[in-house]
Amino acid sequence: NPVTTLSFTLPWLSDVELSIYSLDGQLIKFLVNTQIPAGYHQFVWDATNESSGMYLIQLSANNYTVTEKVLLIK
Repeated sequence: NPVTTLSFTLPWLSDVELSIYSLDGQLIKFLVNTQIPAGYHQFVWDATNESSGMYLIQLSANNYTVTEKVLLIK
């Protein structure tokens, strides 16, 4: 299934960027690039047009950034 749900919780109103990158740093897709209120949030990444492989998901909110590796298997 090439569709996956990414979830996170924000402690307060934040400017959020949620992006997908290839391992070589190429931007694949912006999932979110807006201000989001505090609370639990879910966003769907439809990777139907992407090839199988390793990707990086990066979440930035205010002064906090976290990057995680994900493996897309079709």
